Amino acid sequence: MLTFGQGLKVGLLIVLIPSVAFGLFDLLYTKVINPGWMDNYYTKMVEKIKKTTAPEKLDAALQKLQANKELFSNPVMEFLLMALTVFIIGFIVTIISSLALRRSKTAIA
Repeated sequence: MLTFGQGLKVGLLIVLIPSVAFGLFDLLYTKVINPGWMDNYYTKMVEKIKKTTAPEKLDAALQKLQANKELFSNPVMEFLLMALTVFIIGFIVTIISSLALRRSKTAIA
């Protein structure tokens, strides 16, 4: 029998591995394989903001983008963001799977 709690534990342990792997791969990609990725992305976002934002709101939007760039330039924050993204999606799938696969104690074997 698989209870909800057991399914949740197993699912979270399974999700933890790809979460850490994805966070590490993201660091490898942005720091070693393609170190210019952040600058390219930032440049394209500045162009997009300039095209789509009203002139009176442009400075605030560019300042917010710059603050985000500085935040995600920190390798720890970059790792945490990527790992948490995968973990949250996996957590939701784990809850759904645990609910679908659980067996009640009164079920007939």
